[in-house]
Amino acid sequence: MRLSKNNLLARAFYLKQLIAEKTEKLKNAPKGKLYVSTCNGHCQFLIAAENGDRKYLSKQERTLIKALAQKDYDQKVIASARSELSTLS
Repeated sequence: MRLSKNNLLARAFYLKQLIAEKTEKLKNAPKGKLYVSTCNGHCQFLIAAENGDRKYLSKQERTLIKALAQKDYDQKVIASARSELSTLS
């Protein structure tokens, strides 16, 4: 499949919009990093603060767990989109 200049420009525009959207979402993301471990076949979720302290998150904190997982995903999407955009440029 051959890529036309219009297709490349459209893809670059899409990537720029995606980066802007995900960057805006990250501004409201919770602080810290999510770590997942397993113990006796069960998942355990930990949050690591910027100073390195880790704290277990209970099941009642699912919204925080989901928000941290989304934050990690958004950061990876931004990195991938920036990489692809630099390749297109």
